[in-house]
Formats: sequence, structure tokens, C-alpha cells
Amino acid sequence: FHLINDSNSLVRNPVVYNYRGVSKYFWKKALGSNESVRASLAARSGVPGDVLVKLAKDPSNDVRRNLQARLRTNDFQQRTQTNINLVDILSRDTDSKIRAEILKDWRISDKRLGELVFDPEEKVRLSLAKRSFGVDIDYYGQLAIDESSKVRLAAAKNILFFGRSWGTHNQPVSTENFSNLKSLEGFLLPQTHDKCEEIRLNLAESKFTPAATLNELVDGASEQIRKALLCRKFFPRDVYIRLALKPKTRKLLWRGNGFCLTSNVLR
Repeated sequence: FHLINDSNSLVRNPVVYNYRGVSKYFWKKALGSNESVRASLAARSGVPGDVLVKLAKDPSNDVRRNLQARLRTNDFQQRTQTNINLVDILSRDTDSKIRAEILKDWRISDKRLGELVFDPEEKVRLSLAKRSFGVDIDYYGQLAIDESSKVRLAAAKNILFFGRSWGTHNQPVSTENFSNLKSLEGFLLPQTHDKCEEIRLNLAESKFTPAATLNELVDGASEQIRKALLCRKFFPRDVYIRLALKPKTRKLLWRGNGFCLTSNVLR
């Protein structure tokens, strides 16, 4: 405790770097240290939760970025209340780079994901559109009509993945997939007329694209897209889902609350 008050930073700093105690006096002094010391605290273990929360609101971008990077390491993947609070605070950071990076964290709440759909910065919305886990299809749907073509394309790729059940051989199909199919078609319809050809080409090439969506692309002016449609190897398998809902085929295919797209079904 005497050393942390030393006038020489060469003495004070090593003390702060190595301290692992719980003295409130010590941590108050540590938080008053220079930026490099606070940045080192944000990146290491052994720092109390209340101190980490204060570091998450530090005026220095470097300190907050170190804390965000710390949360991404394997040693700090626990779902503790402190970590959840830190993720939430950093998701509201004034630095858009921090907001974009924290979207890679699995502990961010669904509510915050929904709010970040409307983030003013493109890089944040793009990070969310690229997030391949824990995002509701409705959030992707909103991002699929984003003003940024990069965001729209990334969102479409993840929306289409909701169709993996009917696009993959031997994949079980459940009643939940039927509601996803209807949502998928609604969200992708605007993209069939998107001014960005790469977005329309993505729909034409994906094996998960529903038949109704592909139909909207048939009369397009792009030769590349028409060629992609002609080169498709698989018939749109969501058609089989619709057939499975008909009374005659339902009796033959359904087991429990769904069926499986086996070779017998596809015949």
C-alpha cells in the first residue's frame, strides 16, 4: 500500500500489475493511474467485478477495447453476471468498433441484438448480420432490407440457413420449419428485385432458397442469374414440405411432428 503511493511510476506500475487482493483503497488508486496501467488491468485476471464495470466505462477507447478483447479469450468465457453486465455495457459503447466486436460474444442478450439491428453505424449492423448464431429470423429479416448492400447480403445468407432442413438430404423437417418457410419467403421477396446483382445471385445459387423466391428471379434481366438458375443441381426442396402438408401425402410421410427428407420422400 505504501508502494502504490510512490512518486515514481516505475515503482507504482509493477505493484498495480501484480496485485490480486480486494482492498477498495488499492483499486481506487489503481483506477486513478495512467491510461497504460488501466489498459493492463482491463486485459488481465484477478480484477474485481466492480472495478471491471468501471473500466468498461473508462474514457479511454484503448482501455475499453482491451476489456472487450479480454472477454473474447478462452479464460473469460464464463456466463457470470459480471461478464453479462460487461457485454451489455460494451454493446452500448460510443466506439462503433467496440459495439461491432462485442456482437461476436455469445452472452449478449436477445433484447440488445434486436436494438442493434437499428444501430446508426453500418459496421455494427454488418457484424450483426454476419453473426451466425443466436439471432432471431425476424432480426435478419429487418437487416435484409437494410440500406447497405453489404448488410443485406450477409443477412440473406444467414436467413437462408434457416432453410437447411429442407435443403439437406436426410435432414428431419419439423412443424417449426413450416413457419420458418413462410417467414423466409416474405423476408427474401424484396431481395429478388434488389439493385445489387450479388444479392440476387446469392438467392439463385443457394440450395436453401424456396421455390417461390426462385420464381421471382426467372424473369430477371441478368444473364448471370438466369445461368445460375439453369445450373442448379437440386429441385427446390421446400416444395416437398408443401406436398407433405396435403392429406394424402401427410399420412405416408409424417412421423410424430415431422418427417425426414430421405431418398424415398424425394422420389
